Amino acid sequence: MSGTLTNGNYTVTQANNGNWVVNRKALVVQANNDTRAVSGSAYTGGNGVTYTGFVNAEDKGVLNGTLIYGGSAQGATRAGAYSISASGLAGDNYAIQFVEGRLLLTTTTSTPAAGELERPVRVAFADAAAIRTAQVQPDLLLTIQDNPVSEED
Repeated sequence: MSGTLTNGNYTVTQANNGNWVVNRKALVVQANNDTRAVSGSAYTGGNGVTYTGFVNAEDKGVLNGTLIYGGSAQGATRAGAYSISASGLAGDNYAIQFVEGRLLLTTTTSTPAAGELERPVRVAFADAAAIRTAQVQPDLLLTIQDNPVSEED
């Protein structure tokens, strides 16, 4: 005799020797994505995980082990995209599939303070015959003017 019995929680199949095999329910553990600004400190850990597939009102409390984060994100300090992996969990009634998340480290941008956009910026040319003053106007257009500059400037 052979056959398959199913319900919402398990798939039961009969092996050729007449024994019934109860397969564990699939459970996906997805490492959550994270986005951070580069701070000079190495990234450690993760941003939590999302569980998909628990049945019978069960939750992570039925799992064994300790959640461990890994992947290329661990120790990352430079801007870029990195993987965040999760592992370390097991369950008697669940077949766990771990899915990676992504870390995006971004560069920081600063907003100029009031008046900084009108501050002259001096650039010396290689021939030293002239110094030009560039001034950024409030409308963010760059204007360049030829201005002789004395040593007092």
